[in-house]
Amino acid sequence: MEPTSISRRNFIGKAAITAGLAALGTNNVFGKPDKSQASQTQLPQTRLPREVWIATVSQEGMSAETPEKMVQSIFTVLEKGIIYRPDVICLPEVFMYSYIHSGMSLQKEAALSDELLKEFMTFARTNNCYMICPVITHENGKIYNAAVVIDRQGNRMGEYRKTHLPDDEVALGLSPGPLQPPVFKADFGVFVIQICYDIHWD
Repeated sequence: MEPTSISRRNFIGKAAITAGLAALGTNNVFGKPDKSQASQTQLPQTRLPREVWIATVSQEGMSAETPEKMVQSIFTVLEKGIIYRPDVICLPEVFMYSYIHSGMSLQKEAALSDELLKEFMTFARTNNCYMICPVITHENGKIYNAAVVIDRQGNRMGEYRKTHLPDDEVALGLSPGPLQPPVFKADFGVFVIQICYDIHWD
């Protein structure tokens, strides 16, 4: 029997299609629920030992005046899906500052991220889930496009910093993260993170 080689890129593509079909088959978990079917939804009471439920949010069609208002819009969407008890909620890249009408400097975005992340730490603790929050962070005078990981207790586990930056992000003043990414240990296993352009590199 010939060995089968599966690239990460092909796996992610196929997994995304499968996840999309699954979402369509479950009343579009974080979209507008179909009220005619909502009462018929049977949520599992128990899960397999290594079964992990992952939720995300699309910002398609969303906009807000400020990052604070965008965060509130995100929480409104999350509240609709928390009934599914996701183990992990993974939010979009720099979601606090996407589709915002008023712009601000990277320095202000990084400072505001520190403040707004506290709300996500509370949400993770209240709902017993991990959260991956891609925001702008800073350390030692450098600013990063990063994904902050929060555990089920609402503690900040660490962050992954986008390694491969496109030219426009470098021009903005962002710094690349280290080539060796951090590995995060959750109660269901270990995981690592990539952000957008990173997918073109192993």
